[in-house]
Amino acid sequence: MKPQSSRVTSAGQSRGNAGPREAVPDREFVNAVARALAILHSFDGAEVVLGNHQIAARTGLAKSTVARLTHTLLRTGHLARVPHGDGYRLGIGTLTFASTALRGLELRRVIRGCLAEIAALVPGTIGLAARDGLEMVYLDYARAAHVLSLHSTIGSRVPLAETAAGRAWIIAQPRSEQESVLASLAERDAAAARALSTWLDDYRSRFTRDGYVISCGAWNPYVNGVGVPVFFPTYGATMVLVAGVLAAEYDRERLDREVAPLLRDLATRLGRLEDQVK
Repeated sequence: MKPQSSRVTSAGQSRGNAGPREAVPDREFVNAVARALAILHSFDGAEVVLGNHQIAARTGLAKSTVARLTHTLLRTGHLARVPHGDGYRLGIGTLTFASTALRGLELRRVIRGCLAEIAALVPGTIGLAARDGLEMVYLDYARAAHVLSLHSTIGSRVPLAETAAGRAWIIAQPRSEQESVLASLAERDAAAARALSTWLDDYRSRFTRDGYVISCGAWNPYVNGVGVPVFFPTYGATMVLVAGVLAAEYDRERLDREVAPLLRDLATRLGRLEDQVK
């Protein structure tokens, strides 16, 4: 998958983060931090190797700025230099961030077991995803052993606009946040933003009634999905329980009948478990 743009605007915001737009510059916003994070976001996986010129192209930052920041990130361990070359890859420092964050999800062990229970009943990929910019990232997943066509794993990224995971996340947000995301998406793909806006208008009443989203073939014509948003007060974030299955086996009616109830039940169980954790 092509990495999403991490360009930093003159106001200091990363376009990829789709944050709220401000009429005046945010005086508390530290541009240097945003630029360093934009550099880290330009790496789409621990195996990717980028040089300063490629990072500058992906982030829109000046080459001199990139050189200073990559030097700093190298010194702090967040980037590592590739042997026998002048490129960089993500360093151990970024990996420890990820592992620390995942350890902080006290419910993760319970969630993994619950995902496995559903995967034993549904021949697809069952996961927990969170939003990162204009993408959704799988934090955990379970998959039936005989499923070969669906390869989402921990860290896999899927587009927010076209997938059940992304659509479930955005439709659960307040209108102001939806508009902010649509505006950021329009900067990158106006057609995708218009399609998502139309879908939101058409689907809101159904989501209010059902509490879940079904997306059939919008991202991959061979894959249909169900997404159920779950708000975790402990983390102050909405995450999404998502099931991806082969379209040839599960049409919308079967997803409604067999898969969505399992995810809704799990969402209810997780809400009760988090209350106990508190």
